[in-house]
Amino acid sequence: MTRWNRRYYRPRRAPSYRGEPEWLDPDAPDGDFGDADLPGADEPEFMPPQALLPPPRILPSPNVPGWKNAVDRIAADLRRPGVTWPANRELHYIFSVPDTNVLGALVLDVGCRARKRNGEWRQLTTFQLSAAEIERVPDPSDRHILSTLSGSGWYGRTTSPGFPCIRYYVPSPLLHSLLPIIAGTGRATLRATAGEKEPSAPLVWDDGAPWQFRLEVRAAAPRNYEVTGALCRGDERVDLATPALLHAGGAVFFADRIARLDVAEAFPWIMHLRRVEKLRVPASQTDRFLGELLRMPVVPSLDLPSELAYETVRPEARPRLRVRRREDGWAPDQVVAELTFDYGGEVIAAASADHGVLQADPRRLIFRSPDAERAARERLLAQGFRERALYSPEGGQRLMLPARNLPRVARALIDEGWHVEADGSVYRAPGRFHLSTAGRARHPGRRSPAIPAHPGRTARCAARHAAGERRRRALRAGP
Repeated sequence: MTRWNRRYYRPRRAPSYRGEPEWLDPDAPDGDFGDADLPGADEPEFMPPQALLPPPRILPSPNVPGWKNAVDRIAADLRRPGVTWPANRELHYIFSVPDTNVLGALVLDVGCRARKRNGEWRQLTTFQLSAAEIERVPDPSDRHILSTLSGSGWYGRTTSPGFPCIRYYVPSPLLHSLLPIIAGTGRATLRATAGEKEPSAPLVWDDGAPWQFRLEVRAAAPRNYEVTGALCRGDERVDLATPALLHAGGAVFFADRIARLDVAEAFPWIMHLRRVEKLRVPASQTDRFLGELLRMPVVPSLDLPSELAYETVRPEARPRLRVRRREDGWAPDQVVAELTFDYGGEVIAAASADHGVLQADPRRLIFRSPDAERAARERLLAQGFRERALYSPEGGQRLMLPARNLPRVARALIDEGWHVEADGSVYRAPGRFHLSTAGRARHPGRRSPAIPAHPGRTARCAARHAAGERRRRALRAGP
């Protein structure tokens, strides 16, 4: 190592693992404190790990049986001093409402509070526990919560005034498993505002069915409708503004309890309606509003008045394939395919993000079948089609197939009931045909190849014949 490197190089220090947790003095006077009052605040953030003392070595005695030596070693290991949890201290869990609304992730602050000699609780303080010390926490619920959150990797230390805690950002996959345990400790509260110092009442876990979001449309004036949201569960209904906190991971926090929430990917609706409370739609634009609503990838449950109600149908999806040559001139040996589906006369492109189609007359909603569309796309890929990225402002992908494979693929798809077109011509299913001669000989049982029909050829021939007749008639008439 050169002189410059020895002078400016600083090796990275390992994080500190203290053998004993450090606590504030429970007899110290209450009051606000900052980082300087926290245990270990005057120490560097990272310290080299302290070496653990090896267990005392017990030399075997020749006059003592072997089992006695083994028992002595085990007893010496059991007598090693370990971390003891003070009996007058407990952990406290605080869900921060303002920080969760800003960050999007569920913010959980974990602090410790100690009981003074007069029986009152002190303010919350921070704490430091290693993985080995977490295993010695007396409450099994606390051990499970801290071990899970520490292993998730989403945590940090915060020293906001009045709440110096360890902050965790709970991942959404852990909500349904951790929230019942946290609420079951009886030490979980809500922090409604950033400056709130006194914790709210303890939260309990609501083990009922999950709440569901519903979009309600009501007539507010002779020419207006109001769109609001609500949470429903069976016969229960609460306004969208009632809960203190809603999380996209599937949790709803009321003032006194925590429950499950079935958002079904409609959480943007919840956040917007909690901000603006309601949407106003003119009566003349209700059909347009419903049409735009049904074009969304996810449509929440709707509660409509009788004059706006519609029939819901789910017809069978019949796949349609339209094959054409590439227009850009690249890869002339490849053909481009467009996949659509026929839902009872309504043709919907497979690339469309519409959830369904609303028909005005008769007034009914046609829902798409995602499973049938997915199976049709997989069938095309199995037949040799390949997806290629579409380099355009709209983006997306297109299906491509070597032109030499088109007859084989078209014949297989037609046999399965597909509708196949190629450059405006419809492929017909092969059928029986009879060839008659002067002797009226028939050849039953033969099948014709799958060739495209030309419905416009007869009309074109008739037009040419009529034009030729007009020219001949003009020539005969002379000047």
